[in-house]
Amino acid sequence: MIGRLNADKFFLVAEKISEDPFLTIHAMSSQIQMSRSTISRRLKKMYADRIIIGPQLSVRPHRNYTPYIYLLQVSNPLCICGELKTLPHVKNHAVAMGEWNACILTDRMMDFSALDGFQKVVFTGKRYEVYSPRIRYTTWEQSWREIKLELEHCSPAGESTNGILPELPWGEQEWQLYRALRLNARQDILPLLRKHHIRYETFQGWKQTLVNHCTVHTGFYPGGLDRYMDLCILFRTKYAQTVKELFSLFPATPFLADLDDHILVLVRITSDMMSDVGSLIYDMKEKGIVEDAHCAVVSF
Repeated sequence: MIGRLNADKFFLVAEKISEDPFLTIHAMSSQIQMSRSTISRRLKKMYADRIIIGPQLSVRPHRNYTPYIYLLQVSNPLCICGELKTLPHVKNHAVAMGEWNACILTDRMMDFSALDGFQKVVFTGKRYEVYSPRIRYTTWEQSWREIKLELEHCSPAGESTNGILPELPWGEQEWQLYRALRLNARQDILPLLRKHHIRYETFQGWKQTLVNHCTVHTGFYPGGLDRYMDLCILFRTKYAQTVKELFSLFPATPFLADLDDHILVLVRITSDMMSDVGSLIYDMKEKGIVEDAHCAVVSF
């Protein structure tokens, strides 16, 4: 676990990567007045201890690419993992414990009722933009204090502005680059280009399209990601922006996905914070920010 002073120093580096996932160490050095060797050393430690994750890429919804989220209850979620891996339009899936136990991301509408052990659909809908706020605080004490103040003074606002962009103009090589760099855009690019027989100019052109066609997410987790549990909360709300503002105050990067009339929030917390999050959800209901909430803890 890292102390407050070290967390703040690591935070400077993580913040710069959040601003520009392809920023070189040389450019970062001049921006934050830190030597290249120190930045390199801190990056190695941050990745080794999983204090930083990513930068990860997420494609925005387009006319020719619209992701769908399925939250299901099945009798044995572990057993369906193998079956889901064989389905070409399933892009990601996770096992959970709670009000649903299977979370599936697809690139088109699908019917999972024929899955072995299928019980019911808890939620299904289009997944619009994914949002991960820049971290403002590095301690939980400071964050809970700010959340309490925000709740005391906030007026629910921010109706959903979900939309679908025109067609995504990527060919096979652009999709290859996306799949290879999706979980970490800062990989050494030359070996990857050689492996896929892609020219550097193609990579440079694709990189320029990311600002319009993808969202980029750098996760920052003081103490390391492994000390946190993944809690998913499905809110029904008319005030998605207010929900985003509240969870933006967390010191461990949350992920928020806009859905029709809902927002799906993934927060990383320690197990002793479950009651604090429960109180936050209760207060959000009392304030009229959300209408209801359903939760599950992601296993893997």
